[in-house]
Amino acid sequence: STVSLIKEICNGLPERAINLAGVTSLRELMCLIKECSVLVTNDSGPMHIAAAVNERTLGIHTWTDPRKVGPHNAAAWIWKDARIAHRGEFSDEECLKDTQVSEPDARRIADFVLGTLIA
Repeated sequence: STVSLIKEICNGLPERAINLAGVTSLRELMCLIKECSVLVTNDSGPMHIAAAVNERTLGIHTWTDPRKVGPHNAAAWIWKDARIAHRGEFSDEECLKDTQVSEPDARRIADFVLGTLIA
């Protein structure tokens, strides 16, 4: 599930990382997003809200084509098919794949957040 995936990613982050997956209302979420220094989210409405106000957003796309439905902020990051890049940097082949985030992928996502988005 998405909630368990987010828990796995958060395991590799500092204690100050807060996992709010599935515990906020939309209004609460919108207020919190504005205060985040970094946001990791699945391909969802909150991803688009976050990318609109914060370029340090990482959207996780498992089955969707990020070139079509990814964040419109060109500076936002996307995980797709075991790779992290910007929206326009994915190939047709990558975008057509239906992939899941593995445990090693979750570790790489956490490392990327620590090394690139927080640094």
